Amino acid sequence: VTGAPGVGKSTLIGALGDIWRRSGEKIAVLAIDPSSPFTGGALLGDRIRMQSLGLADNALVRSVASRGRSGGLSPRTSEAADVLDAAGYKIIVIETVGVGQGEIDIAFEADTTVLILAPGMGDGIQALKAGLMEIADVYVGAKSDAAGAEALRDDLEQAIALSQRREPMPKVHLCSSAQGTGIESLAQAILDVNSAQGAGRERRRRESVRRRIIGLARSSAESDAAMKMHDDPAIIESVFLRRTTPAQAAAALAGRKGNGS
Repeated sequence: VTGAPGVGKSTLIGALGDIWRRSGEKIAVLAIDPSSPFTGGALLGDRIRMQSLGLADNALVRSVASRGRSGGLSPRTSEAADVLDAAGYKIIVIETVGVGQGEIDIAFEADTTVLILAPGMGDGIQALKAGLMEIADVYVGAKSDAAGAEALRDDLEQAIALSQRREPMPKVHLCSSAQGTGIESLAQAILDVNSAQGAGRERRRRESVRRRIIGLARSSAESDAAMKMHDDPAIIESVFLRRTTPAQAAAALAGRKGNGS
């Protein structure tokens, strides 16, 4: 579940989770909270809006710090989801931090991506067209009791039509967590979309595995490079004094010949 800050992701997830758990499903929520770029700490407050869900016997709500990762997720989101899957949770919801246009990592981690928007975003939908609007499987207009909800649905439907998505075109669901309207139909619609994915789910999961392997390799390489620079500060000094280029220094750290660019 993803969307811009303040659209009501946590509250809506809590309402959806209550419906799913009452039907007998075992549900887990990984709520990603942003980490401070200065202290490294995170408030981990999303679960406050899911208190009833978190106290249920067949549900688990876990807040996770983003640890500086861009894209709306945490570096260990995939591993955490694997553990929850092995523990028998049938529905695993990942709530991203408040995201913008290009933060689409969730589309490669989850089987089904739900994009939530709210009335009053103005040109926000236009700004999301080249990113989030293209990767969602379910589109939600939250806070449908607020002014502008119908206009939001019209804007969303137009944006989806312009995104040149394959048929069938995704529907836009209006709901209100505060009023409790449209939540049950949305909960069922998400499950229906997930069940209808077929071979697309396998392709998405293979791409997720590929990205995870590359991410781990990149992280390992960055760690090795940082350690080498710590042990040999002359590498930094050489670039600082313009005796060598950053590309040559990086190539030396990686153990290959640089091109000097």
